[in-house]
Amino acid sequence: MGADNGTTPFHAGTQNDCGLHTIASLTGWSEPTVVQKLGLSEQDVKDISAHGMQPDTVTAAFKHINNGNVEHRQGTADDLVKGLAQFPEGHQFALGMQRDSGIGHLVSAKRVGDRLDITDRQINQTTSVRSEQELQQYLQQQGASKIHTWYDK
Repeated sequence: MGADNGTTPFHAGTQNDCGLHTIASLTGWSEPTVVQKLGLSEQDVKDISAHGMQPDTVTAAFKHINNGNVEHRQGTADDLVKGLAQFPEGHQFALGMQRDSGIGHLVSAKRVGDRLDITDRQINQTTSVRSEQELQQYLQQQGASKIHTWYDK
C-alpha cells in the first residue's frame, strides 16, 4: 500500500470503501472487477476498508488501470473551482476531498455541458452543480480542506 506522506486516507473504517467505488464508477466496472484488475488480495481489501487509501495509493491504482496515463493534482477548493474550465465536455475525473478531521472522501465527477455531475457511488447519489458558487458550497458541505484530482493525461 502507499507510504504515509503526511496526508490522510480517503474514507477509512468502512467495509464500503469510497476509493474502490470511485475507481468502479470511472471505469464502468463492478467493484469485484476493480479488485481483480488491481490484483488485490482479500487482505488488501480488508486493509483498504480498515485504513482507507492514501492519495499515492489512489494514484498508483489509477496508473495501473490506465497504463500510467494519469495526472494527480492537489490544491484547494478555490483551485478546483478556478480550474474547472480546463476540463472538456464529457471529461471524467476522480475528486478527493481531504478533511481536517482526518478522513477524506473520494467521488467521481463528469463535466456535462454547463454543469458538473458529482457521483458518490458509495451512497448511490449524484449531485449536479451548475456554478462555481454551487461547487464551493458542495465542497464546504463535505468539509474539504484540500482537494485532489486524478484524470487521464
